[in-house]
Amino acid sequence: MKKRKSDFQHGYSNNCRRRELAQAYVPFQMLDDIFYPEEALMKGTLFPELYFPYRERRCCDRRRRY
Repeated sequence: MKKRKSDFQHGYSNNCRRRELAQAYVPFQMLDDIFYPEEALMKGTLFPELYFPYRERRCCDRRRRY
C-alpha cells in the first residue's frame, strides 16, 4: 500500500495495524468458595480469589526532608 505524504508527517504507519496490543492470561476459575450475596456486593466480586482491595501506598514519606 502506498503511503500518503501526510501519513509520514504524523508518524502514521500501516504496520501498526498488524501488531497485537495485548494478550490476556486468564486462569481457569475454580468454584470452590463464594461470598454471601451481601458481602459480594460490598466487595465487588463473588469469588474470594478475585478480591484484592485497593491499598493506597505512598511513594515517599512526606515528613522526611532530603
